[in-house]
Amino acid sequence: MITVCKVVVCRGRLSDTPELLCSAIHDRYSCRLFVPNRNVPGEVIAKLLTAASKAPSGKNGQPWRFRVLADESVQTVAAMLPNNKWLQNVVQMIAVFMDTANVYDIEKDTMAIGACVENMILEATANGVQSCWIGECSNYKDEICEILGVEKRYSLMALVAIGYGKKLSQAKRLDINDLMI
Repeated sequence: MITVCKVVVCRGRLSDTPELLCSAIHDRYSCRLFVPNRNVPGEVIAKLLTAASKAPSGKNGQPWRFRVLADESVQTVAAMLPNNKWLQNVVQMIAVFMDTANVYDIEKDTMAIGACVENMILEATANGVQSCWIGECSNYKDEICEILGVEKRYSLMALVAIGYGKKLSQAKRLDINDLMI
């Protein structure tokens, strides 16, 4: 039996109630059906980036860097990802990079960027924004960085599609007891 502790929200930043944080965790899903031509407002994107920047990192290195992509740059990147045809309706993405000039430990900094992206996605959910963490970008990261004109010191770690959409189906999650070793 797993015991779940009561969630305490730090200074009300993510939400005014612990229930909203719990909802963001449990309601989060990878959206693949976005409403075309509906942008996430700049102030909401700022919240997503702020939440992402609050992730833990070894020696407080904060190895992440961001670029918000919109419209044409999104479609240029999407065209490079053959397994993600659903991206045709996405109008905004956030690219997350690792600043390799400031790496303290590649494995730990990679884990920190994972936490950074998860914070971003949870904040998106809490703000009524859908998202999808796109892993396929790792197969084309050098080409994507070149197209975006990103300096070689930055390594593309993640693309996060953001926008408004709807859930196509409920993904089956494993029971917590099946995850125990």
